[in-house]
Amino acid sequence: MKIEPRFIGKDPQGKVSIVPSNYPNPQDNSSLVGRPIIASSSSAFGVPNDGDPTLLPGQGYGRLVTLTDGANIATNCNLSNLFQVTLAGNRTLSAPSNLRPTSYCWLIKQDTTGNRTLTFNSVFKFPGGADKVLSTAGNSVDMLVGVSDGTNIFCFLHKTFA
Repeated sequence: MKIEPRFIGKDPQGKVSIVPSNYPNPQDNSSLVGRPIIASSSSAFGVPNDGDPTLLPGQGYGRLVTLTDGANIATNCNLSNLFQVTLAGNRTLSAPSNLRPTSYCWLIKQDTTGNRTLTFNSVFKFPGGADKVLSTAGNSVDMLVGVSDGTNIFCFLHKTFA
């Protein structure tokens, strides 16, 4: 059975939503709350549709966003779910803004000096006793990956990518 897409409308940020024609209450935008969006003019992570891939059934794409290095590193999850930062000092990864239930990834790079530390805000949850210490070599890359419930991010830290 072929299901045709149906235009629903725009949300307050101007993003267009399209759902299958057999979607319940297609004229009621409130029915989209907490439900999967099949296609959208922006990705599931709020990235404008300017030629980048958008949300497809079963897959989502986000742009790799470079975060600003500073004493407290801010992450705006409306920009993507993929982030990178190069540490030039000892830092804190602040609680992300606009956190949603989805997966997130941060590439955390040491500058050429290395030996930089990163403290994680309490929304970043690690398995009991997990090592949260970054690789220390200059130019090393670690990857923080996690799944969020919309409040916390349940994480693993993968270290020393060459």
